[in-house]
Amino acid sequence: MPIVDGAFIFDNSEGEHELIFDMQINGLFNIANHQKFNLIKEYYDNH
Repeated sequence: MPIVDGAFIFDNSEGEHELIFDMQINGLFNIANHQKFNLIKEYYDNH
């Protein structure tokens, strides 16, 4: 049994919630904002 059914990454740094990425239990995912997703990915790939 999985621990979670899905995952969401939101950016709320400018006062409004913006979906960046979501992933479902079956492993399918959606990148809603490629620019911000790539910035986050680059940061974590290098740290």
